[in-house]
Amino acid sequence: MDYWELKIAKMYRIVFLLLSSVIFISCSNKADDSIDLPYYNNPDFTPIFITNKLEVASKIKHTIGDFSFLNQDSILIYKKVIEGKIHVYNFIFSKYGSNCPKITNKLII
Repeated sequence: MDYWELKIAKMYRIVFLLLSSVIFISCSNKADDSIDLPYYNNPDFTPIFITNKLEVASKIKHTIGDFSFLNQDSILIYKKVIEGKIHVYNFIFSKYGSNCPKITNKLII
């Protein structure tokens, strides 16, 4: 290799190391970066963003009462089982022939 080929090879190594360092640093998981999800207190689904967790009890009055039901695997599900998790409910009444089959076909599982 002549002089310029060595210089170019060295330059490519430096650029590769710099770019890989930047990518590695930018992809690192930071523990203090958290995404605050909104609270929905009204039926019109206007989101409320609360950063102070102590204010939640005073600003959000809507709560879900105790419940229990069997899921599709005949496992009893109740409020304590899903506490702290994001969940979506969809109740299907299988004995009705009008809307329930339409709703069931629209579900994405």
